[in-house]
Amino acid sequence: KGCNVLTYSTVSNDCDYSAKEMRYKSDSVSYVIVTTGKIGRVKVMVPGVFMVYNSLAAGVVSIAEGIDFDTTIDYMQSLTGVKGVVEVVPNNKDCTFIIDFAHTPNALENLLLTVKTIFNKKIILLLLHNTYICTLCFPHP
Repeated sequence: KGCNVLTYSTVSNDCDYSAKEMRYKSDSVSYVIVTTGKIGRVKVMVPGVFMVYNSLAAGVVSIAEGIDFDTTIDYMQSLTGVKGVVEVVPNNKDCTFIIDFAHTPNALENLLLTVKTIFNKKIILLLLHNTYICTLCFPHP
C-alpha cells in the first residue's frame, strides 16, 4: 500500500520498461530500453543475458529515484564488470577463455546460456570445486 510498483521485462510489452533488440558479443551486450514516450540504446561492457536483466533493473531503479532517463542511459553505459564474473581473459591462444565464479546451479546455467548465445561453439568446461571458479574455453575454428 502506497508503493510505486514498476515492472520491467525482456520478453513482454505489458510492463513499464522493456528491453528490446538484444545483441550479445563476447565483451558486451547492447539493447534498446523502451518506456512510455522514451527509447534509449544501451551498451554495457559486460557480456551476458544476465547483464540485460541486471542493468535494466538498475536503470529502472535509477529512474524511479528521480534521475532522468537520458542521464540514466549514460550511467548504464558506464557499467563495468566485476573480476571473476564472465571475465574474458586475454591470451594468444586460438580460443577464448572466460573465468566465472559460477558457484550455484542457477549461476552456472546462466553462464552456459550466455556462452551459448554469444559463441555457439564447442565448450570446454573446467570446474574447480574448492575455489568455485568455472573456466570456459571456446576453440576458434
